[in-house]
Amino acid sequence: MQEIIGQKSQNKRHLEITLAFKELFSEEKQINRNISYYAEALHISPVYLNEVIKDITGTSVSKYVQNELMLRAKRMLAHTTLRISEISALLGIDDCAYFTRLFTKTVGINPTCFRKKYLE
Repeated sequence: MQEIIGQKSQNKRHLEITLAFKELFSEEKQINRNISYYAEALHISPVYLNEVIKDITGTSVSKYVQNELMLRAKRMLAHTTLRISEISALLGIDDCAYFTRLFTKTVGINPTCFRKKYLE
């Protein structure tokens, strides 16, 4: 019985941490890709943050951050006329070629094709 109660309180704590983690994203204009940054902001270790996020969302913190970056990139490509290099810089990725490779790997098409496809 104590084990079940302990699991419920742990799951509640995991949910609280996950919600606080997601709130950090909504407050920031630029995503920090360093997991330690978020762990420090939440006053927990990076390992524990990764464990919690993976438990609740099913994905690691780094993958979650990457997905959030790509979501923001898609929005900018679809709703602005910014150049890809400008979008990359706004997302905190200084190397535009790296951003293009990451976007292509994650989304399945390169940013230019994504923009053209969206505008059709």
